[in-house]
Amino acid sequence: MSISSNSIVNPPPSIYGHTANLFNDYMIFHFEMIDIQLYTSQVYRYNIKKLDYPVILEMPGSKL
Repeated sequence: MSISSNSIVNPPPSIYGHTANLFNDYMIFHFEMIDIQLYTSQVYRYNIKKLDYPVILEMPGSKL
């Protein structure tokens, strides 16, 4: 999925190696890698209608 950066409110950092699940109007992303040695345990909820990415959960022990 490709989204124009100027259509996103509060985007997350560039990530890969994540899992995404679709639930109603939301795509939920988690378990991301920022680079080869840096992981994040943040969970993002992407509203596919409003095009925004609020952080919804920060797990204990995040390496960010």
